[in-house]
Amino acid sequence: MGIEEGRWSRSYWDSKSTVNEAVAARGFSRFVILKPAFMMDNLLPPKAPFMFPALAARGRIETALEPGTRLDLIAADDVGAFVAAAFDNPDRFNGHSIDLAAEALTMEEIAAKIAVVTGKSVTAVSLSEGDAVASGVNPGVASSQAWNNVEGYKVDLAAARAWGVSITPFDKWVANHRDQFVIG
Repeated sequence: MGIEEGRWSRSYWDSKSTVNEAVAARGFSRFVILKPAFMMDNLLPPKAPFMFPALAARGRIETALEPGTRLDLIAADDVGAFVAAAFDNPDRFNGHSIDLAAEALTMEEIAAKIAVVTGKSVTAVSLSEGDAVASGVNPGVASSQAWNNVEGYKVDLAAARAWGVSITPFDKWVANHRDQFVIG
């Protein structure tokens, strides 16, 4: 939905799929494909000024995500924990393709959790894709947010947890990084 109309980059999705298929077909004695959803760490520098420029300037998370749209989130450290677990127990993970996310939250929930933990005013503002770009959001980022409104990552959170690898809830991740947020 949207790719056929040229709305989202076919090459981006095709290249991801091609790499995953190549790994699976290559004949490695062991492999695992980890597919992380949106990284929580994108809300911190150095990525936040690029992805959420109004956060540092005005305490606003301006996106093309519609109110109520849930964004699947994973901490970068949790991806590393899955990698370590796969190295520790390669037979268990061998041949699996694992979608990774800890939670699926709306931008309103994300903003509220950041505000509570940091003690700073943070609001989520939903804009059209064009208005998001006009407000300073990178066009590719705004396009991916619009994609999330229609398609999204669709991570089965229970399946991700079933691997027994520790996954960090968003509010705990925010608390662990509270001093790294730059909020205007």
